[in-house]
Amino acid sequence: EFFFSAVGGTNSSAVGRNSIVKFIKHLKQNRVTLPRGYPGRLTDEQLQICLDFRKRICADKDEDAADNIIRKEIVYAFHEIENEAYSICRYLRARDFDIVATLKMIDGYIPR
Repeated sequence: EFFFSAVGGTNSSAVGRNSIVKFIKHLKQNRVTLPRGYPGRLTDEQLQICLDFRKRICADKDEDAADNIIRKEIVYAFHEIENEAYSICRYLRARDFDIVATLKMIDGYIPR
């Protein structure tokens, strides 16, 4: 009742309980189907591109090693709220799963 009165709603506990039940029901329903390009919805080709991209930005023994440190920081910037698979897919989706174009986009964020 406190919640509903605090937000300007009704004080009726029956209405409050009904709203909470409805809210919980909506939380439990899986109404969202993620489109292709998200983890769990990748084609075999997209999956391989994700693996190749990850390998590329995690490489620390090639000529791009210094840039890769910054690239990883950029890609994993939201690591506290977004796991690695979603981060990588997000960047690759932005450039239609083109690794070269994705790296070029990320490199645009690196101050030179």
